[in-house]
Amino acid sequence: MSEAQSAGRENNVCPVASTGVFSCISRLLLSHDRSLNDILDAILVEAMKAVEADRAFIALADFEHGELAVRFTAGEGWNEQNTALRLKVSQKTGKGITSHVAATGRPYRTGDVTTDPYYISHFDDVRSEVAVPVVNAHGRVEGVINMESARPDAFSEQHEEFLLAVANLVALRILADQQEKRQAALVSLGRELARFSRSADVFRKVMDLVASAISFQDCSIFLLNPEENVLVLEASRGRLGEQVHQARYRVGEGITGWVAQNGKPVRTRDPRNDPRWRGLHEELAPETVGGLIAVPIMGYDRVLGVFRVLRRRSEYAWVPNDFTQDDEDFIVATASILGAVLDSFELVKRVIAAERMAAWGEMSARSAHMIGNRVFAIKGDLNELRHLSRQECSAEKLAPVIESLEKGIFRLEEILAEFREFVVATKLNTNPVSLNELLEEAVRESFPRNSSVRLELDLHPDLPLVEADTSKLRRCFSELVENSINFQQEGGVLRVSTEPVDSEQDRIRIVFEDRGPGIPEENKKLIFRPFFSTRSKGMGLGLSIVKGIIDAHRGTIRETGEEGEGARFEIILPAITDTPDAAETKAERSDQTGD
Repeated sequence: MSEAQSAGRENNVCPVASTGVFSCISRLLLSHDRSLNDILDAILVEAMKAVEADRAFIALADFEHGELAVRFTAGEGWNEQNTALRLKVSQKTGKGITSHVAATGRPYRTGDVTTDPYYISHFDDVRSEVAVPVVNAHGRVEGVINMESARPDAFSEQHEEFLLAVANLVALRILADQQEKRQAALVSLGRELARFSRSADVFRKVMDLVASAISFQDCSIFLLNPEENVLVLEASRGRLGEQVHQARYRVGEGITGWVAQNGKPVRTRDPRNDPRWRGLHEELAPETVGGLIAVPIMGYDRVLGVFRVLRRRSEYAWVPNDFTQDDEDFIVATASILGAVLDSFELVKRVIAAERMAAWGEMSARSAHMIGNRVFAIKGDLNELRHLSRQECSAEKLAPVIESLEKGIFRLEEILAEFREFVVATKLNTNPVSLNELLEEAVRESFPRNSSVRLELDLHPDLPLVEADTSKLRRCFSELVENSINFQQEGGVLRVSTEPVDSEQDRIRIVFEDRGPGIPEENKKLIFRPFFSTRSKGMGLGLSIVKGIIDAHRGTIRETGEEGEGARFEIILPAITDTPDAAETKAERSDQTGD
């Protein structure tokens, strides 16, 4: 020990003032190039040296279990066995200095642990101890900093004050780290949700995010059914999961209905004492209900639903039961992103519907004209048949008329079939499917057995599943195969391939390419419009139906070939990425690449 340090101890003054340790600790806390764990580990070592302790640790709160978990240690004597003994310090025992500090939120110092009523021995050489709480801006104990010494009366009031100052800085750094992680998660959420095609996938992702940032026992999403003016449970993580699509609140009923009616959030530490509380659906046993946050899911110009989280009341007095303003702000931000995504789903539906309605107008005129022409021809054939029936005619004279009638009726059936396909193209009945299996099955079914065109399949292995209507996608793929065959009458090649768009495998590319004449540049923007066709057969709805089906699957299709070199249709479909299989596959890729 230096002379200055000895003098400081004799005068009961903390020697850190002259060592610059506090400045060093402050710089560590402000560091942005080190993880929080590295920072706290380094701070513990510096603080232990500053107060000349022999051993130290930081225990952080585990609110879920009402315990403290030893996370960082310094000094001699730590091993797997005694760390395990101190890993969970519970208030249930009513003993332990660390537990006492967490329960009271106040520092504690003893010069002789052998006579201390709270001390529990884990090391034989401890004589004195000081522990201070890490209290955040909301008054909650986030953890405890503990120092031990083999000397009696080793810690002074100045040591305690110094450690309290360190604890306050640690609390600020923990809060800043939490906020940074939440902000990063929100940015990531906004970026990722755009690729989902199903609201169920969106809800799952949103609840995953909230669960990673906030402790709760139930998280639920209610969406507004405007026709019935009720909120219907669409997703839940908790006991309400058994009541999805069944649990309901009328707008204005209960806290959930009030939020939907007024478009304002509610945060309460005891919802049972709120006059708006109804408790219609039991997420938790009534006597265990703790804090609640319910916020509106806002669309562009209206409330789309309510997002809420509920916390169980802890049996430990020191564990917070309510949510903070930071928690509410985070839920509000999450609900805003969710509202934007739900709005985009609705917008896509409206755009598709508007395009379909515009096509309907054109179809009505075109089909009326085509059906009218065909009916006129059939009437002529019937008149001819009536005329011939009045005479004694041979079968040879009747045959051409009957054949013409059959062709006319068959053509009418074709027109009506294409009309029906066009109408139902965007009405999907989806399930998770293997795209490769569906594609190979559809291509081989529609590809002629004795064709002069050579078929090449290049399907990427281990693609994730897609959420798809199998009959609709099969119709798509068959149409593209038929188009390619028709434009390669003298022989050629049809190559069908699949591959992930990027390393994340959240989108899949499907390509149909051939060696036919290709599509002129001026026609590329027209080929997906209803009734546009360069073939004499059909109404020109084939590729329009294909595009409608792909759009309904939240995918894209475009033609990227060069005239004279062949056609190339490229389809991009979103993949299902939140299934356990997909997560496992992504983890395996990460291990293999060393990411």
